[in-house]
Amino acid sequence: MAPAQVLEEAKAADRAFSARSTSEGMGKAFTAWAAEDAVLPLGSAGIFGHDAIAKAYAPFTLDKIDLRWEPVLGDAAGSGDLAYTVGRAVATGKNEQGQPEVDHVKYLTVWRRQADGQWRYVADGGNSSPGPQGP
Repeated sequence: MAPAQVLEEAKAADRAFSARSTSEGMGKAFTAWAAEDAVLPLGSAGIFGHDAIAKAYAPFTLDKIDLRWEPVLGDAAGSGDLAYTVGRAVATGKNEQGQPEVDHVKYLTVWRRQADGQWRYVADGGNSSPGPQGP
């Protein structure tokens, strides 16, 4: 399979992942799209594995945060089973005083095709971006 075609499949998975976040909430999306051995390198220790991600992300409901994103670029292996996407995201929520707060994020997601043919992320992370035009 041509790497460009593999990348398009991974980008489509990334867009579907975002759509799930906007329709059902970030917590449900990050749980649904995680591979069993997924890693989120967050905080001092990171989050390792599907069950740990589900537990850590359960509080991130749609009424608390609206996280949406779009892949901008990436690449894929010619083997057809591995790809990465890089993109920009917008997180809308409320600060401690209850006031609306918007954060722009740039992200990197590593995707692996599963045995059933579905794409799932195996690593995902992001950080603040200077604005809506990042990365």
